[in-house]
Amino acid sequence: MSMKKNEPEINGEWPDLEGKTLQELLAQECWYQKDLEEEANVILIKAEGTWHHLYFDMGTLFCRMSQDEPHEITTEDRAEISYHLRDLGVDLDLVGRVIKSCSAKVIPGGSKVEIGFEGGKKISFKNVDNMTSYET
Repeated sequence: MSMKKNEPEINGEWPDLEGKTLQELLAQECWYQKDLEEEANVILIKAEGTWHHLYFDMGTLFCRMSQDEPHEITTEDRAEISYHLRDLGVDLDLVGRVIKSCSAKVIPGGSKVEIGFEGGKKISFKNVDNMTSYET
């Protein structure tokens, strides 16, 4: 992905997902006690057996690849904070769909990642003021 004025700063290699079939799409939610603090602390996309981790921090979009299966996390030193995985791929009927596009751009107050699928479905992850949410 070439850096243009309307693209966020990318740390890592942008995932080449176009034309690949979505196997899983998870959102790692951040919970404090019983309150949902952030809908998508990390975005986890699995295509062709590889996991792509996307997360935002202070205006930078981090992209990492892994073969390891994601898991839920509870911090030992601060047990009131936990990270749960929400299966957006199943919840939104996206599993098995071919990814047509995956792009990132700067928006007021942050940045946005949008994934488009065959058949017109799409999901957007918006990070504004260092908090990430999603919409379809």
